[in-house]
Amino acid sequence: MLADCRVQSNTANLAGGILNRGVLDMDHCEITGNMALDLGFTNADAGGLASASSSSGGGPSTMAMITNSTIADNSPAAGAGGIELSNGGGAVLENVTVSGNAPDQIHVYSEDVTLQHVTVVGAGGVGLAAGSFDSTPILSIWNSVIDAPTGCTFASTSPTLDFHTNATSDGTCGFSDVLPDPMLGPLADNGGPTRTRLPLSGSGLIDTGALADCLPSDQRGVARPIGSDCDLGAVEAPEATETASAMAALGALSALARRRHGLGERS
Repeated sequence: MLADCRVQSNTANLAGGILNRGVLDMDHCEITGNMALDLGFTNADAGGLASASSSSGGGPSTMAMITNSTIADNSPAAGAGGIELSNGGGAVLENVTVSGNAPDQIHVYSEDVTLQHVTVVGAGGVGLAAGSFDSTPILSIWNSVIDAPTGCTFASTSPTLDFHTNATSDGTCGFSDVLPDPMLGPLADNGGPTRTRLPLSGSGLIDTGALADCLPSDQRGVARPIGSDCDLGAVEAPEATETASAMAALGALSALARRRHGLGERS
């Protein structure tokens, strides 16, 4: 098991950060700044992480469980900058942020994959590309958000789609909600061991998740839901009243500090 780890600034032909051809269990990790380059061995792909069978016909023994983690700012020569999941026995992503990889964020091919409370953000390329040898594999996406110039692309033969409540910035994924601007903050330290993208105040992602599909906590370990329903994506936004209270408390502390140092107003 990989836990509380950081995989950064590595280079390989396939999977610059991590290549899994067995069983991967990863929690509270950040995979960032890795590259997949054409070194002459195979096609360069998956800058951040690949969980892929060595057999083109599929390999049920290759599995991945990725939780409370961030895959960001990785790049290959082409294809999936963030994650490739292909020809394996299955993959589950829970409370995961996939952000800023180039050109695409996630590629899924001929494998059962579940994305639950996943935030996918790309400045270019495709958020999620999916295909299959046939319609047997199932692609499940619940309480997640995809924000990219092209949200999703599906091959002519695609997996069976199991979509619950999700949002995307365009209509290409077939999700229930289309938010041209999901109002996500930058990748930053919002608490917890990994960087995340927090929904900003007024975001349409807040309190719009399906309660039945809510995980008990978010990527940082904050309990869900904070409001009436859980938020879409990997992290819960604070309630507006909590933000206002925090700002008021900060202002009071700042004023007190100024008075103590003789910087307060004088009559």
